[in-house]
Amino acid sequence: YIHDDWKKPNPERRRVMQAARKAWVSDHQTSIHDAMVNCIRAAQAYIYIENQFFISACGTDIRGTCHPAENEIIAELANAIGQAINAGQPFHVWLVLPEHAEGMLEADATASQAWWALQGIKHGSESLINRINAIILKKNRKKWGVDKPVQSSQDVRDVLQVHGMESKWREYLTVLNVRNYGQT
Repeated sequence: YIHDDWKKPNPERRRVMQAARKAWVSDHQTSIHDAMVNCIRAAQAYIYIENQFFISACGTDIRGTCHPAENEIIAELANAIGQAINAGQPFHVWLVLPEHAEGMLEADATASQAWWALQGIKHGSESLINRINAIILKKNRKKWGVDKPVQSSQDVRDVLQVHGMESKWREYLTVLNVRNYGQT
């Protein structure tokens, strides 16, 4: 309510509402993030996420710029997939994202959101696909005789390609948007 009153002036209600608002604004709100993390950690066979603004910590982008997000949703998804890979259990994550965030395509905010969503899923140094690839390599490292440390995401992809597993990540992740939703 505009004046923190309800129907008629009430100084006590106004004082309580103003104090509650001040406390709420000063406290970092993480309830949605916490709910997502709890759901990811509890998932046993699959995860389905629809999110208009899928931005998460993903290392650096392809230009070397550090990600703007602090949440670890991508890391949590990779951990869930990694547990399934290491246990030899089926598991799949479906991400349904818009083609682009609401707003005009030429707007900087819209372009930035789309850019960071793509970096988080595919191109970032610690993107979800790069993390899945690293887990697949780690599981097969001994079997393939890969003794030397693999330095970059490209090196990981190269090793996977040699063993015909460059697309193995697709068994664990599907990303859909307005353009390809419903297509096989």
